[in-house]
Amino acid sequence: MDNYFDLKAENKLLKQENAELKQLNSKLEVIINAQREELDDLYNDLRVI
Repeated sequence: MDNYFDLKAENKLLKQENAELKQLNSKLEVIINAQREELDDLYNDLRVI
């Protein structure tokens, strides 16, 4: 029965870690998209020159 509670506790920790990683992933996606837009703008500016 101890194994059940150990697994349950580990599962809870993994779910929490997964939620944190999803949040970090979302933040990274925002940063990447902003960088992509900035690079697109720079590329378009260079094409005009």
